Amino acid sequence: MTTAHAGLPPHDTAAEEAIIAAVLLDDDAFPAVEPIVTTADFFREENAWTFDACAALWHRAEPVTIPTVAHELDRRGQLDGIGGERYLAEVAGKYFTAVGVEAHARIVARDAAYRRIIQAAGQIAQAAYEGGPDVSRVAQKARALVDLAEAGDGAAVLTPIERVRALDNGDADLGVTTGYLALDRVIGGYVPGQITVVGGRTDASKTAFCIGSAVNIAARAGVPVAYVPLEDSARTIARRMVDHVAGVSHSGIRRRALTKADRLDALDCWASADALVRRLPIWMPEDGQEPFSMEAVERTLARAASESSRVVFIDHIDALDLSSSREGRGQSDAAVVAAWMRCFKRLALRHGLHIVIASQVSRAGAAHDEEDLVPPMATLKESGAKEQLAQNVVMLGLEPQPSFAPNLPHRALYAYVEKVKGFEGETRWVVDDPTAPPEGQRPALYLARHAGAVYEHGVPLLDSRPRQSALAGVQ
Repeated sequence: MTTAHAGLPPHDTAAEEAIIAAVLLDDDAFPAVEPIVTTADFFREENAWTFDACAALWHRAEPVTIPTVAHELDRRGQLDGIGGERYLAEVAGKYFTAVGVEAHARIVARDAAYRRIIQAAGQIAQAAYEGGPDVSRVAQKARALVDLAEAGDGAAVLTPIERVRALDNGDADLGVTTGYLALDRVIGGYVPGQITVVGGRTDASKTAFCIGSAVNIAARAGVPVAYVPLEDSARTIARRMVDHVAGVSHSGIRRRALTKADRLDALDCWASADALVRRLPIWMPEDGQEPFSMEAVERTLARAASESSRVVFIDHIDALDLSSSREGRGQSDAAVVAAWMRCFKRLALRHGLHIVIASQVSRAGAAHDEEDLVPPMATLKESGAKEQLAQNVVMLGLEPQPSFAPNLPHRALYAYVEKVKGFEGETRWVVDDPTAPPEGQRPALYLARHAGAVYEHGVPLLDSRPRQSALAGVQ
């Protein structure tokens, strides 16, 4: 029975214990409740620990029994906290059937939603008290917080056109800069509710491109962004963001032979960049909290929207373990990728986000004509599913050898936009001067190897103090 007495928020301990008993007694119980309830939905901490241990065993394809769950909890140092193996036996004995487990899961999920709504209400009230010049942004944050509280309720809501027009943000809906002026000229910026796929071979600097885009949006435009790394750790990405701002990699400073004065100058530059990055409105999940299920992705993007993020970077979609995920069981990779793309599109529209998705090319694409620096869009892994829902597909290719600035060995980064819906660009190549004759055009972007970062010709570094003599030898 759901209770909210003695000042406690809504919860139902009996329903939580009934779920645990069902999972211990019936092999079919966990897959039945996994789409409905998560560990975070349990109110009693001991029950959350136990359910999480059951989930870990099930995902490792190990039996979920009282002894195995007790062993898993003991390994985590939590067995004594729940009352030992005796507690598991008592729960299994009290609720000796799996009948109704889905109904119990819905009760627990519902009470968790009520608790989130209570928390969201407090955050909305705080945002309203703080006020500010733009009431529409506060209202947008309030809606996102409510969406986050619902956490996956997909029911459609029909809205009168008068309200739709009232919610129109005017020029805000035209999007924000991509962080690269030359790319803005081609695709018109990152527009809310749309998806951009960034593709290329393994060595095409896709992550460096996305990091540069995210940092430039946050630092130059002051627009909050979220970055969801699915391959590298959040700490690695954050460190590379500092490298981008500093114009030099911290590992490069340690690795190269520099004079004492140059090393101190480089370290001072990096420390200054670190302080700047720490102040940027960039949000990332903590290491170990990366979203690998659709439910987790929904919560992550709802959280990003609640922090007023306008652009979300997914780096990269092919790092998702499609075969072992619940969504991928019994499905082809193409069907699963299509489901993920539909999920991203739905969330982009729901939260007013632009989602940038990094993607690898297939093995055939990686081996595609070596003289073709930029692989075609059709070589993306499961390209059909990605092309269908993306507004823009930006394919990247890195020149094999540096062609300019020999004292700072940069490499040109070729970017070709193969798909632009609803925007008539003068050129699909991302070049520094689109008005120049073809023979006079050069790629607008380049990879600075001393920083492992992507920059744009003619655009100064964010931390542009004179220091090139100190950094010239750092690669």
